[in-house]
Amino acid sequence: MKSPIEGIFPLTSTQEALLLRCIGRHDDDPGFAQVVLEIRGKVDHRLLREAWMKVVEAHAALRTSIHWEEVDEPVQVVRSLSNPALTVVEATEGVRIEDLLESDRSKGFDLGIPPLARLTLVCASDLEHRLVISTHHLVADGWSTFIIIRDLFSAYDALSNGGGPMLLRSSFGSYVKWLKTTDADAAREFWSRHLDGVEDAVRIPNLASLTRVRGAIRLARASRAIPEDLHNRTRTYADENQVTVGTIILAAWALTLIESGGNVAVFGVAVSGRHSGIPEAENTVGLLSSTIPFKISVAAMPVGDWLRSIQREFQSASSYSYLPISDITNCISHDMAGQPFDTVVAVQNFPVSSFGTNDFEVVSRSGDIVTVIPLTITTAPASREVECQFDCGSISPSEADQILQRFLNHIEYLVGGNADLGRFARRERAARPKVTNFAESDSNEQPSTMVSPANEIESRLAHLWEKTLRLRTISTKANFFDLGGTSLQAVRLARAVENEFGIAATPISIARYPTIRLYASELLKGRLDSFANLVELKSGDPHLPALFTLQPPIMFADFARRYSGRRAILNVRGFHFDTEGERLETYEEMAENAIHAMTAKQPSGPYHILFKCAGALPYEVARQLLEKGHAVGAVIVVDPGWIYPERRYGDPDNNGILGRLRNGRIDADRIIGYVTGHARKRMRKAAAAVKRRRHYKELGERGRQAVRAGRTASQRYAPVKSDIELSFILTREWRDREDLDSRIRRWEMVAERGVRIVDFGHDHHTVLGGNSANSFAECVEEILREHEGQFIAP
Repeated sequence: MKSPIEGIFPLTSTQEALLLRCIGRHDDDPGFAQVVLEIRGKVDHRLLREAWMKVVEAHAALRTSIHWEEVDEPVQVVRSLSNPALTVVEATEGVRIEDLLESDRSKGFDLGIPPLARLTLVCASDLEHRLVISTHHLVADGWSTFIIIRDLFSAYDALSNGGGPMLLRSSFGSYVKWLKTTDADAAREFWSRHLDGVEDAVRIPNLASLTRVRGAIRLARASRAIPEDLHNRTRTYADENQVTVGTIILAAWALTLIESGGNVAVFGVAVSGRHSGIPEAENTVGLLSSTIPFKISVAAMPVGDWLRSIQREFQSASSYSYLPISDITNCISHDMAGQPFDTVVAVQNFPVSSFGTNDFEVVSRSGDIVTVIPLTITTAPASREVECQFDCGSISPSEADQILQRFLNHIEYLVGGNADLGRFARRERAARPKVTNFAESDSNEQPSTMVSPANEIESRLAHLWEKTLRLRTISTKANFFDLGGTSLQAVRLARAVENEFGIAATPISIARYPTIRLYASELLKGRLDSFANLVELKSGDPHLPALFTLQPPIMFADFARRYSGRRAILNVRGFHFDTEGERLETYEEMAENAIHAMTAKQPSGPYHILFKCAGALPYEVARQLLEKGHAVGAVIVVDPGWIYPERRYGDPDNNGILGRLRNGRIDADRIIGYVTGHARKRMRKAAAAVKRRRHYKELGERGRQAVRAGRTASQRYAPVKSDIELSFILTREWRDREDLDSRIRRWEMVAERGVRIVDFGHDHHTVLGGNSANSFAECVEEILREHEGQFIAP
């Protein structure tokens, strides 16, 4: 039987950034896009449905779902579909098209259920229709929408003529593979040069209203017709000076931005992302497009020369547009909050002049642009209309109309033949209002929408929010992403929250609770993990006792992935610190802290414990569990150390992995062998970061404190005898040590039921990640099965 799954691919960086913004935002999903075509003519519903099916079959992205829960990394899964969504609605008296569109928006998309695209045909009469094409930006960008429309009508015509449509098939997976071949270093070098000095550039039009507070983006539109004479003269001027009309549009917008002063402008430019090296790039449906920052400096030179220099620079920028926007922003030497631009220019160059079939024609088209930018200018070289999509919470309709008129005036100025660029090049930038939100304002007067922290938790979170976004004051009800937060900054904020509160914070938690008030509320309710917390490395049967690991989750991530047993694998972290975040200095205190987290998740035993090297801590956890009346199952230690402090092995400050790395006795490349082998890309990146920074700074201050806590605790620990059986898994490296027998005898003095030895026979470095990891997982499962029904009673 043919599998319904045709392929599984990782998400691109652009998709991951958008996914973070979309999670938990069903009603106002920033990835939801809607295009409405007004159709005149007779439409055969059956043929349209069949044509839509052919389009979905041709483009793999339209059969793709997105998954991020219970997987190591977000993935996109391509499936075969037999019945893509198409709904026919008969418009009755009293039903407004706006209400139907709003109802369609409110449905949103379940990202885990394909297709993330649907058609709705609204029939006003036999000859008047509205075709609503709804897609999610994760699988289809603006260029893709044109491909969908083109192929839909092409398939319709072919079917109406009794033939079979010949549609070009596309796979977004080809683009994902192509991205791996790109030169990121060359791209960073270009963007560092291009964006040098961008912090001094004018980013927005000089409008007083933009000093108002911006909350969520609420979009409105304004448009202006381009006079026919100006349209024709622009095309002629472009041909005579060997530039594109799009270049003139970019130059005119730069002049619109800097007319209030200065000689440098920066704004976003939408690019298709259809690079020449991508197979069938122009016909690929998927999220390939992006918006890149583009800087234009005005120089005292002839206009034609200036335009040609802009065109050359933009061609270079487009060729390096594959670098994620977060990486491009990192190339800016000056710290800037959020996006490096506040306005976007979209020059639509899709190679289709008109749409329609033999039965009907498209008389108008409208649609949403997926954006969080307050102002977007959209036009096309062949169009005689320019549209401004703007945030109506920041810009009034009259101001948007003024912006369009000034923009057209600058096009007229450039192609009129009398432009004097010297007057822009010679002047300094004039004072202008700082914008985007109240946090950047110099005023001490807080507007009515400013909500201050209500308690200490909110105050501490507000400080982290402000530090991450580099803003002065943030309302506790302001959305992190609406303030310009990016996926990269969400990662940084999660790390900061983790260090501040000692919880297992993730970027996903920032996306689910994007305001300070929401995050603080969840933290106070205990829905966010507290100091001694659990990380689920593998889900499992809730009726089976879990396996608890007591070391950094990074060490056991690959083991959990390879473990084929039915039980869950849970990692206990943060047990080195008390509820105030202060470091604990004895194993007894750490064990009590860990037990609190374990019993909160699994109220009754038996409790199974896995540890690597040393072993005093898991022994103390098992001893206290018995003392508290709980049943203990398997206590497994891989390559045990000394139980007594005078002969301990693996001291974290001297002989442990971190100590050896810090003291230069092991290089960072070998960290992968100790942690997870070479199986996971994320772990390889972590090792590379450690190698670049030297020592173990990547762990942060909280990690260094944990290392010091372990060292202190090992020096102070005095083990108490208990009715425990220990299982020692000995690898090839450790079993050959001369002091092994002496070490085992010392453990037997405290573990009254004795020590079981499992001679594993594989390398120490490849147990948790490497070519012996699967065998190790099987070994652990065999020990656990033997302990089921034979656990130690309290």
